[in-house]
Amino acid sequence: MSWSCICLTPSLYYGNYCEIQTSALKVKQALSRSFAGVAIAALVLTCSFVIIMDVLKYVFKIDPVKAERLKQIQAKKAVKSKAKAKAANVAVRFQYVA
Repeated sequence: MSWSCICLTPSLYYGNYCEIQTSALKVKQALSRSFAGVAIAALVLTCSFVIIMDVLKYVFKIDPVKAERLKQIQAKKAVKSKAKAKAANVAVRFQYVA
């Protein structure tokens, strides 16, 4: 009338009742917790940054990226004006010779 416990995953648990975790399982659990912590921290920082930028712009009327936006607009205008200047050199009138 004796019995024995056979662990289904002996690489993760061992002992008479499979109650003891192996060091490999403990390492995997610690790594998964640390990766989850890093992911949560990254999400919180990203959301905080977006909220802070919105508060600065819409509550305090401070636009931290206004100078960069103006530079981009000026660069686009410069490209358009160069395209117009090049278009002026194109022949508008054609003369057909038979």
